[in-house]
Amino acid sequence: YKQWLKTISDPAKRASWLLGDWEAVDDTAMFAALWKKDVLLMQPFTIPAHWKVERSFDYGQSTPFCCLWTAEANGESVMVNGRPFCPPKGSIIVVGEDYGTPLNPDGTQQKRDLGLFMSAGNIGKRLKQRELKLQETILKNHPKVTPGPADNQIYNGSKVDQGSAPTVAKDLAAEGMTFVNSDKSPGSRVTSAQLMFGRLQATIEQDPGKPHIYFFTNCKFLNSSIPELQRDEDQLDSVSKCGDDHAWDALAYRLTWKRPVSSVQYGLSGYQ
Repeated sequence: YKQWLKTISDPAKRASWLLGDWEAVDDTAMFAALWKKDVLLMQPFTIPAHWKVERSFDYGQSTPFCCLWTAEANGESVMVNGRPFCPPKGSIIVVGEDYGTPLNPDGTQQKRDLGLFMSAGNIGKRLKQRELKLQETILKNHPKVTPGPADNQIYNGSKVDQGSAPTVAKDLAAEGMTFVNSDKSPGSRVTSAQLMFGRLQATIEQDPGKPHIYFFTNCKFLNSSIPELQRDEDQLDSVSKCGDDHAWDALAYRLTWKRPVSSVQYGLSGYQ
């Protein structure tokens, strides 16, 4: 059996099955060449009050849902483990996640791409509890989190019965979790991938003139899925839609999102 394992052509699978290296990266994957954990991953720290914080969301019931909490740096320096950390203005740090999938006792996923089959209202309750916990620790300087972009399917039914029909967005909003529309226009999947490439490259090179991207180590599903994302065979410059891509979708919505000029606009779409 061991000799057979040595014949596996896929280097990531060979390293995983033969050597037990479950963090081995498939070098043909979308972002594999730029996935440098020692640069990109950070231990959690308290986000400064003047940095912006948003939530973004990809909905799923039979498949996993994912909510991400992101902070955007404003050029202000913060001390991390006794050292100053000052990413360029506009840099994104993914500071928290809630990934809706059944877990084994050891915290691993029971089955890939399996959701929790929860109602939208119960998802909202769960997300709110997660957000409150974050606000007790790394987001304690942020008593309010700004609604960011979500999968637009949460608004399905919003134009039925003069807008009185139930929607996922309304059920989430009833639990205090509001969102705004994401960019799902033609070409948006290519755009999000290219924006990700640009941020990863800038972070690795520590380019002071371009926005970076970082990930807190507590975002384990996002951090484990990004290096596994494959290219779409029909559109090679975008991420494939198959597999556990829900954390990526939540991040992609954030990458392509354009923040409204006026804060008054926040949350309006979340009540459609």
